[in-house]
Amino acid sequence: ILTQLPVRSADVAVLRLFREPLKLAVAQDHPLARKRALQDDDLAGQDILALSSAYLLHDQIVALCEEIGANPRQDYEGTSLDALRQMTALDMGLSFLPALYVQSEVSPETGDVAVLPFRGGRLTRSIGLVWRRRSAHRETIERIAEVARAVARDRFKGLVTVE
Repeated sequence: ILTQLPVRSADVAVLRLFREPLKLAVAQDHPLARKRALQDDDLAGQDILALSSAYLLHDQIVALCEEIGANPRQDYEGTSLDALRQMTALDMGLSFLPALYVQSEVSPETGDVAVLPFRGGRLTRSIGLVWRRRSAHRETIERIAEVARAVARDRFKGLVTVE
């Protein structure tokens, strides 16, 4: 599977592919939307939306909220990145969206949210391939990883960091 890392299981093998920054999304009319870049202090006391706890991104965002003094909303959780973006557009809270999602789904001209850099792009998530250790297809999976890394290097240079 192609998934966010880490995946903890003794039964699987993992190949890291790339890291992508998480961008902060705010409603277009939110006071923070006028800033060029945000610092941790800007988010203290802010409501932060996240995916449900079934997603690894959830735990990462909750840990960040604890670190910076933001409030993870527990009464509303997104079931998809699109849902998070739409709740953010309705000013239900702020959200962190992966850079590749932002590039493909958030239009700068007609975007329903403002997207801001946070921590200079150093807040990231890692993406990798995970498969059963006993699989007879290791060579094929390694080839898929090579192709994925090449695509990331060629098409998303400057957006993701190949690992």
